[in-house]
Amino acid sequence: MNTNTRKYKVLIIALFLILTSCRINFAYGADAVIEWNPVCRHNALYWASTLQDSYEVRIMYGAVVGGGSKWHVQPQVLIGENWYYFEIKEDKVYIILNMETLYEGWISLHIMTLKDYVLWMFQDTIGECNE
Repeated sequence: MNTNTRKYKVLIIALFLILTSCRINFAYGADAVIEWNPVCRHNALYWASTLQDSYEVRIMYGAVVGGGSKWHVQPQVLIGENWYYFEIKEDKVYIILNMETLYEGWISLHIMTLKDYVLWMFQDTIGECNE
């Protein structure tokens, strides 16, 4: 290998590293941060989709009654023969044995598969796209 070929290869590698590092800096720079505040419908989708590769999951739709009634969704996971409510915090799955401890007045109203939940969650958007 002659000197010019070696210099050319070094130049190509250097340019690749510079361009790659610039891309990383732009992608993860302070200006690229998006702040958001997920609520139960976002968490349920994320949490259920995280576990659904290894476990059967479903989404429970319900209401939290008391001090003003409001709706709530919470995912469940099938472990053995029992369904358990769960949440994910800091990459760990926490089983909720008693929903009343988190949501006083919780009333389960409807069960949805993950697929049905996604369709329900995005039904307005899907309708607009199909027209």
